[in-house]
Amino acid sequence: GLYMLIINLLVGIHLLCLFRPSFSYNVTLGEAIRGSGKSIYLLKDGVKHYVTDWNYFLSLGYEVSDIHRYSDSKIESFPNGDVIAPIKNDHKTIPVHSLPPLLPCPCRSSSSHDIRNEEMLHNLTSRILVACLVKNLASTLLLDTIHVESLSLNYKLIAEEDTRIIELPPNDNTSYPSSLQGCDVIIKFSEHFSVSNQEKMERRCPGICKPIPFIEIPVPLLLQPYQLNQSLSCTMTISSALSHVTTLNHGRHSSLNNSNSIASNTRSVDNILHSVARRRLEECLERGLWPLGSFSKRNNSLSDFHVSRHSVKWSNSSYLLPQRSRFPRKKLYGLIIWIGSNSRHSMLLAQTESLRLQQPHWNDSEKIFGWIATEDQYPCRKDFPGCKSQYAYHWMMPSTKMAYDGRTGWGCAQRRPLRALSHTLLLFDPDFLLVVDDDTYVNVNLLRYGSILSSVLLKDDIRQASIAMGHLTGGNKITRGGFFYGGAGYLLTRGLLEKLTGFQLSGPLTSADGVRDNKHLNHLGIMEEALPMSRKGCPDECVKLMADSPANEPHFTGNHADLKVRLVDICTNIFSEEDTCYHSDHALSRCFAHAAYADIWNVKCQGFKISSEPELVTAMCMGTDVCWPHVLTCHRWMTNVSSDTLAPMGASNEIVVL
Repeated sequence: GLYMLIINLLVGIHLLCLFRPSFSYNVTLGEAIRGSGKSIYLLKDGVKHYVTDWNYFLSLGYEVSDIHRYSDSKIESFPNGDVIAPIKNDHKTIPVHSLPPLLPCPCRSSSSHDIRNEEMLHNLTSRILVACLVKNLASTLLLDTIHVESLSLNYKLIAEEDTRIIELPPNDNTSYPSSLQGCDVIIKFSEHFSVSNQEKMERRCPGICKPIPFIEIPVPLLLQPYQLNQSLSCTMTISSALSHVTTLNHGRHSSLNNSNSIASNTRSVDNILHSVARRRLEECLERGLWPLGSFSKRNNSLSDFHVSRHSVKWSNSSYLLPQRSRFPRKKLYGLIIWIGSNSRHSMLLAQTESLRLQQPHWNDSEKIFGWIATEDQYPCRKDFPGCKSQYAYHWMMPSTKMAYDGRTGWGCAQRRPLRALSHTLLLFDPDFLLVVDDDTYVNVNLLRYGSILSSVLLKDDIRQASIAMGHLTGGNKITRGGFFYGGAGYLLTRGLLEKLTGFQLSGPLTSADGVRDNKHLNHLGIMEEALPMSRKGCPDECVKLMADSPANEPHFTGNHADLKVRLVDICTNIFSEEDTCYHSDHALSRCFAHAAYADIWNVKCQGFKISSEPELVTAMCMGTDVCWPHVLTCHRWMTNVSSDTLAPMGASNEIVVL
């Protein structure tokens, strides 16, 4: 009898386990609520679901400011639903040789071909590209100055009134004139050079990109004697526009004579327009979409491309393209990337106004530029697959709602930060880079050139070190201190940026350190995924162990591999593609901690001493009731554009559209 009782009890327990609710994924996420106590619930369809774990609540994409307070009686009135708790994952590490035969190639964007065919105007063909020149008084003046018949630029003239709608705030419902069909880039000339317009361009890069990349060039820049350091676009000066021509002609280009104006030499104007048109495509499109076609109506060859030693000859690969532009990266003191969307365009513009605190006479090595990252540059297809593959997310990573909310606008935005980082590092060469959300205030006074923080960032020991700074969540996911809160931002030193733009991948460290314990090192190293993916998913190995680096499988501890693409591209393709499931906070944190093996600094809201000499304490805040002057970033705070000091204000206040 006792034996049968035990058997029946075990069977009952087994049945309960079989039919237990899947707490993490059977509830569509709802409104976050709480009463006077500490318990947090998600309210959906009138039913409340208790969230058992605070870190898990944050990993679902919620923030402190998302929680709405109800009275205790109101909380009690809602019936109880399933408890929401982290999935207890009993999976083992996937052995290298047990991976499936068909894996995505870590050196190639899996979605770029589909995006290109469906949403982009520019494809990877060798067709002749068209530059559309806006017909106005300024363009007439320029074209009358040069020998138009000598231009090799493939262009057509379009009416100015047809382009005015492009300069309005983004609107997906806007219809555009048929005259713009066939334009690959639009160039508008203006009669006057404006310092204020120049500064606005520098803080609102990349400018208008959709539906067609657009740029405005002041004609006086071309009619006056050469000012080689004068910017034509966010990432291009007159000097860089002409430099590749000089290189191709072995330095024998007569147009670089400072005593003459550019317009006095038709060939110079032709070269400038070719360069600007090409660069606008590079600024507005990710590298996988850079067209191979030429703007020249006379010579459509690709011989003017500088193919770097890292280029490969494999066919059917997006990494067939040169790994670098023909134009040099623009050297800057700093770059701030604001991640947002067109639905909050006004908020993005308001945040970039904080960069007005810089001095207008500063040169680029003393300036911070702003970059606005939206769906215009980093889109997702409407029917993109989402994270269907079981290999789209690592079992040791924090839980996420991407599995069932990844195909929404929010899900597409989670892929945006790494894509923007990868793209901008093809265009800029900054001493530091800061990635923040569109609702995060940046204290530019604290960061600008000449400040105490700038002197710290430019010190040799900090500048050369590989450091990622931000506000960690706590816990033990990804690092000993958790992962970065995206809302507080990520501040990256030059040393880390050089690793991300390098062509080498390292395996895990040989021993635990203050950032990573042995479990992190044994399971979260990127090489453990990238190397087998390359072996089985690429036309040839694009991630290849160095000859003197014997394979310490399965974790590749202490190993080193050469890459055919940059390290940041490996991170982007594994973590932020259409078929991946990474929340942006998790993707960036894992890339910094387990691909670049950066030192992780928890610049928490309570304060963190960044430097002793000079002494500096600052903070990066995920959530704070007060945005103190010593704090570098304040999530849910805005730049008050109506204030002379551009002081912070609560994000709930009205935003002025500029």
